[in-house]
Amino acid sequence: MDLDSLFNISAQMRGKEREFLELDGIVDPHVHGRGKADGRMQMAMRECAGTYAAIVDVANIPGRPTQESSRTRLGEMRSCLPAGSAMQLMTVPLVNDTTDPEMIRRGWDKPDGSEDFHGVKVFWEGVSNDFGNSITHIDKITELLKMSTARMRFKTRPMPVTYHAECAKYPDGKKIPIKDREFYCVTTQIAKAVEVNPEAAHVIRHASDYRTVEWAVDQRARGVNIHIELSPQYAILIDDDIFTGNDGLAVLQCNCVFWPRPKDEQSRSYMAELMLKGYDWVHYGLDYAMHLDDPTKPGGVKINNQGLAVGGLNFMPSAAVSIVIDYCVSHGKKDILNGLLCTNAAKLYGIKLQGPKHRFIRADWKVPAYTHNGADAKSACFLADHTMRWKRFQ
Repeated sequence: MDLDSLFNISAQMRGKEREFLELDGIVDPHVHGRGKADGRMQMAMRECAGTYAAIVDVANIPGRPTQESSRTRLGEMRSCLPAGSAMQLMTVPLVNDTTDPEMIRRGWDKPDGSEDFHGVKVFWEGVSNDFGNSITHIDKITELLKMSTARMRFKTRPMPVTYHAECAKYPDGKKIPIKDREFYCVTTQIAKAVEVNPEAAHVIRHASDYRTVEWAVDQRARGVNIHIELSPQYAILIDDDIFTGNDGLAVLQCNCVFWPRPKDEQSRSYMAELMLKGYDWVHYGLDYAMHLDDPTKPGGVKINNQGLAVGGLNFMPSAAVSIVIDYCVSHGKKDILNGLLCTNAAKLYGIKLQGPKHRFIRADWKVPAYTHNGADAKSACFLADHTMRWKRFQ
């Protein structure tokens, strides 16, 4: 894959070889920290700490989230940070039909200003590996939606309600084509959520369909508080890419299995153009999902010993951020990067960026084939051996 051609970047557009860039500190509100026992959490925290100032973890793991389990998980992640790391850690729980809105409020609206939760994440049943933490219909969380801007004692801003916007089936039980799952969910389920509470901070995660963003633009014009999380993989891939290798020959790229699936070229180019707009309601969020590559293991791996591939994209944060910076700088949009990568998400999730600014330098480096954690754990990297153009040096 030729990224320069994909983003229409020439050597002349790229500019000075030793260009510097300062940012307030990159925030990624969509990291799957995975588990500690198999080594994935250690790898994920190490890679994130090298690039980010703050992350929000989405714990797609077994068990119903509580305030106590959230605090325990944050402690586990902190124990996996490299020595001296100042990266801030937050988390959002997955909700289901029976989640207690008051429990969520207590974890968000705390008198000491701390938060066990930095929002919630909503899955619809059957569209991801949610371990039972999904909803069947938006009507099941009406009280939670109302609560996100009401009954607060110590908060003055809305709690982010974030959506994996896909539905698997129509009301009559028929399957929705994968290419239409997101837009159907947006125009039926999320549209109803907006009716319940237009003032809530509604966040559509990893938008993959140009129609989703067009709908969001229309809703914002009507005064609805909609935000779009932009994951750079959707500005790079189309669905057909999973069936084509770098040599142009037919192959199944199992390490590009993730949901929502990328759409067509119209949506890909739309997401790329969206990156350059500078909207304060669009923010970076990688959906970083560390996986393992070892078919001899019984489970919890990308390709298990039954030959089944599970979802997740090990898109190294350093590579993803490099691509976003290179694309924006090369197209004369250097001034929008601080909002897109740092302050838009920080404001939405209530994150106070601390410490010195992050400095990036224009310098070439190559994505490794694998992320390693000792001898027993490794994860294949998206865009392995591709040249990146920017790196963080401070």
